[in-house]
Amino acid sequence: MRSHHRPAAAHVRRACQALLLTVLFAAGSRAGAATYHVDPAGSDARDGLTPSTAWKSLTKVNATTFTAGDRILFARGGEWRGRLWPRSSGTAGNPIVFDTFGSGAKPIFWGSDPIANASFTPAGSGTYSCALPGLPAGQIYVLQDHRFLGTSAATYNAPILTIASSSDPRTDGKTYTVCVRGNVIYSNDKNHLVFRNLVVDETAGELDDGNNQGYGIRIQGSTGVLVEDCEAYRCGRHNIGVINSTAFIGRRITCAYAAPRVSGCNTIYVSYADANAPAASCVHEWIDCVSDHAESGDGGFYDAFTTHGPNQGAITFRNFRVNGGKVSLMAGPVLFQGGELAGMSRLESWSDNVVVDGTVLRDQSFVDQWANNGTFQNLVFANGTPSESGAFILRPGRSGNVIRFCTIALAGHECLAFYGAAPNTRWYGNIMLGTVTSGGNASDVAYADANFYSSSATIMGQSLSAWKASGKDASALSGVPQFTNQTAGDYTLQASSPCIDAAGAVAAANIPATDTNGNLRPSGGSADIGAAERTASGSGAPVITSPATANATIGAVFTYQITASNGPTSFTATGLPGWATVNGSGLITGTPTIPGSAAVVVGAANSTGSGSRTLSITIAPASPPGTTTGGTTTGSSSTGGSTSGSSSSTGSSSTGGTTATVDTIDTGGTGSGAGCGLGSGVAGSALIMSLLARRLFAVGCRRC
Repeated sequence: MRSHHRPAAAHVRRACQALLLTVLFAAGSRAGAATYHVDPAGSDARDGLTPSTAWKSLTKVNATTFTAGDRILFARGGEWRGRLWPRSSGTAGNPIVFDTFGSGAKPIFWGSDPIANASFTPAGSGTYSCALPGLPAGQIYVLQDHRFLGTSAATYNAPILTIASSSDPRTDGKTYTVCVRGNVIYSNDKNHLVFRNLVVDETAGELDDGNNQGYGIRIQGSTGVLVEDCEAYRCGRHNIGVINSTAFIGRRITCAYAAPRVSGCNTIYVSYADANAPAASCVHEWIDCVSDHAESGDGGFYDAFTTHGPNQGAITFRNFRVNGGKVSLMAGPVLFQGGELAGMSRLESWSDNVVVDGTVLRDQSFVDQWANNGTFQNLVFANGTPSESGAFILRPGRSGNVIRFCTIALAGHECLAFYGAAPNTRWYGNIMLGTVTSGGNASDVAYADANFYSSSATIMGQSLSAWKASGKDASALSGVPQFTNQTAGDYTLQASSPCIDAAGAVAAANIPATDTNGNLRPSGGSADIGAAERTASGSGAPVITSPATANATIGAVFTYQITASNGPTSFTATGLPGWATVNGSGLITGTPTIPGSAAVVVGAANSTGSGSRTLSITIAPASPPGTTTGGTTTGSSSTGGSTSGSSSSTGSSSTGGTTATVDTIDTGGTGSGAGCGLGSGVAGSALIMSLLARRLFAVGCRRC
């Protein structure tokens, strides 16, 4: 028995020793690091090292020099009216982290200040004025109950601010705020930072150059910054801009609403790099991010995302979701993988060699290709009516583009719209229902085969039989593809579908390795035609079939059932507002507390894989509040409200019971200042490591 157990004991000892070394290494990477706390109820005279001795202000945070590995935690439920501008850099693998502590809503950093209702006086014709000296130059934006007031900026002739309102601000009980700050979270040319679980709101205020149209979150001149689980609402030029920065990751960011009629326009997200960037080719990743409500105030939309600049290098999008607005790819190379475009959206590519893979396009969304040698694969166009001529628009003179293994099921317009000569175009392995092409010349088609068309399809003015006779699409099929449930948005294939194993004519090198749901291709003898490969166990990963939109009302119980095809065994909902929860059966319930909207990623999974889509929840007030435009009630483009777990405050009132803090430093005490936790942090780590070691070995172990 001893000889049997000795090797096991030695194995345990070696494993424990390895674990100790790992822990010691990790602890060493934070040697000297401290954790600081910030709370509106705190005091800057304290040391900040515990929740009960928290600092109070952003000014204190911004004035403190931190070291690599330090963590600065803001109280959940807290609000600040000021900017977060770090003055220190972390190091690679040991960043300075700005995060949260406690429970409740994410902390909010406001770019606005409240206007006292009593300060207004009538100015005639439904207008009201107040004296606000010192406002920044440029467009001035006022919000009423956290909605932009009207569809243009207010009038400011210093020091008099004039607004148009259908109600008297002196007596209507509404909250009025004015945007005075931009760049509310700013990397400040510092490196290796993490911003997590923070919310910025009403930031269409002053930039650092004295002009208005501020960003919400601005990452500039930085290397190695992560922005994760943050939110940006009601901003100016950009909700989040990454400028002249590299090794950037944005993960699970939600952005919505922008100031109306911004001079020079707005893009909700931007990646930009020029000759001032820290690298000749700046690299960015955007993962599981959402752009919603990009209405511009003039009946159109701002861009949801823009990439541009001569030093902007590789950009990767994974599961990026857009509800209204254009994704404009002007620099790259770009990989746009997964995600969804809904509402009046478009994916517009000006960058050669773009790869778009597995994206779902709904409603009026389409692809607009202004570049060369793009690859578009595994896309699903779901019962939409593109707002221009087709699912894919190929601009004049653009060559070498490949459209393969897509499912295009439109309610109107063509699958492919040629706006002129498009030499060396290739399309194969696609399901294309309805009118296949408009415009174009057969001589521009370098290769077409193994496509599935509707029974009456015409291709470049020819019947399918004539098209085949011309040497194109020799193995093409036509008829009904037999989707699992097209009405519910499920474009997987039934077992009897003629599209199964029907892409055998396509060379293996030209077949994408996976389908739109991440299933391997081929699962049978040959690849299936269309975006979804039917697996040996059935149609593969779940496809969400429940509606993409839902309505809720403040004070009323809200319920929404997530449903999906292909036998889901679990459900998820990411980005739920704080008032909502989801159970194991996929039922979302809760009672809304604030108006606005929420963009929630609902998902379902089975043994084969998982599927997801964005659910847009619109939350109406108990009684219609009516935003105003020169005395006229307007529609939803003006509505607001923080989403995805944040909650709006009303002026200086509270969110989660915590009063908003204006950016000032406390007086009347001597604080230990930066570095107070250095000794205690090191001593504590050393003590823990010492005890752990004894125990283990004792048992053997600028702006764009």
